[in-house]
Amino acid sequence: MKRCTLLKNKNFKDLNPLVYGDEQCTPGFTYTYLQEQSILIHYVISGTGIVSINDHVYPVQPGEAFIRYPFIPITYTADQKKPWAYRWIIFDGELSRRFTRLPPVFPCSAEPFEKMSQVFSMQSMQEEYLASCLFSLYISLFQNQQTENVVSKVKNYLDLNFKQRVCIESVAAMVHLNRNYLSRLFRRETGMSMQTYLTHLRMRQAKEFLSSGMTVGEAAAALGYSDQFIFSKAVKLFLAIRLPWPAPKNSNDGLLCYFFFHRRFRLQQ
Repeated sequence: MKRCTLLKNKNFKDLNPLVYGDEQCTPGFTYTYLQEQSILIHYVISGTGIVSINDHVYPVQPGEAFIRYPFIPITYTADQKKPWAYRWIIFDGELSRRFTRLPPVFPCSAEPFEKMSQVFSMQSMQEEYLASCLFSLYISLFQNQQTENVVSKVKNYLDLNFKQRVCIESVAAMVHLNRNYLSRLFRRETGMSMQTYLTHLRMRQAKEFLSSGMTVGEAAAALGYSDQFIFSKAVKLFLAIRLPWPAPKNSNDGLLCYFFFHRRFRLQQ
């Protein structure tokens, strides 16, 4: 079932709604947009599906939205068993450019889209009403959800708490984001996953602990590892993939460090 209302283009300067609709998709329903100038956002109410953009595939769950960027082809497909139902809006305007900074799939408040659905019962001023809903959506996305601030906050938290047991779910809850979305955001901004970033912090501290005379077991416990064997493997792996961090001034440092750790592990095991 599909409902759609084609609006009069009133050329509002900031956010200008063009088309609004909602749909309960059939299993496996797929659609492709090739070259479009405007922004299109779908908000998924229920069900699941996938979105394909530039050879990347993104799963989408209820409570998430996905965006069609201007002039970039997109294909989206409903799940065969649980096809999605969504609300969607097409718009342009000067402020619409900021939406292009969003990732292809992102968590989104349901409230602006719920309000948009009331347009079907309106006899006049539909364009003005949907423009106001777009401003609500804009505020909910950008007022307190700056990407740089979120990633900076997460990095600061990990920098201060890496010696403790850290749960990625708890970190995501701290910044009020879906875990999968936060993971994609963090990787995009830093070039590594949160777990890799956390491991790097711990391994740099591990080098200092072991150099000071701590046993492997003591260092593992001090850095939040409950399993000494996993800690030992992590240190060995870190020494083999230290490229994301600045190289040591002395090219022999890495080799000397390897033999130092390797010898300690053999003595401890």
